[in-house]
Amino acid sequence: MLYDRARFMQETILKLNPGASTVVVDWLAAGRVARGENWSFDRFSNEVRIELCNQGEEETSRRVVLRDSLVLDNHLRVSSESARSGPSVEAIMGQFEAIATVYLFGPRLAQAAEEMEQKVADCVTRTFTPYLQRPDTASELASRCLISATQVPRYTRLRSRMYAAARDKARSTTSQQKQHAPVADPPKAAALVIRIAAKSSQLVQDALDDILRPLEDLLGAHPYQ
Repeated sequence: MLYDRARFMQETILKLNPGASTVVVDWLAAGRVARGENWSFDRFSNEVRIELCNQGEEETSRRVVLRDSLVLDNHLRVSSESARSGPSVEAIMGQFEAIATVYLFGPRLAQAAEEMEQKVADCVTRTFTPYLQRPDTASELASRCLISATQVPRYTRLRSRMYAAARDKARSTTSQQKQHAPVADPPKAAALVIRIAAKSSQLVQDALDDILRPLEDLLGAHPYQ
């Protein structure tokens, strides 16, 4: 949450080996809305970068899977030649007072990510909590909370290549043996990004509470309870 006229810059870099798993929730509120601060900060800049790498690998060998950037600037010019500012962040965000992004990657999250993606697909016909008052139409739900889920196929492709390279390397080191031990294919892995925009932070909380419920078995507890 950023206060009036604040400036904030953040960069998050996640370096994962092909067998690692991670869940990251990035959540931004409009500000101290009760005090009239509705997206009234000066500038917000955020980038999340996810890389695949093997332990001890050189920096140049790392593979960028995802680079997700967001810049909200209340003083952004229409063009470099123009002195006129563009629309305010509040005008761009409209009725929404909170946004969140969930990043899920790795083999331990494969089943949970499938369940979460299905929850997102079903969101227009279900309620997250009684707070939503069970909207009668999809359009009414959309006016309160927008949710999307996107697969990241680049992660799957690069991870498969890394497994194949490791398999070839292992075989080359045992080329003098008469028989090779079978090498398993890479286990199925999650590669999912979920985005939420809502009319309040409470609605984001409610959405996350429902969507992240499949993580309960992995964590031993619900992450937001």
